[in-house]
Amino acid sequence: MPKYKLTMEIDAPDEYGPTGQGIRDAVYDACEDVPFAFEITEIKES
Repeated sequence: MPKYKLTMEIDAPDEYGPTGQGIRDAVYDACEDVPFAFEITEIKES
């Protein structure tokens, strides 16, 4: 199965940072029904 790399920029309130764990949790929760597996490999502030 091919792999793809997705790059996103997210505007998130301060309550989701600074470690990115809140962003990671919100994305995984929102995407629980997508028909493929994914892994968030890096979150950094831009």
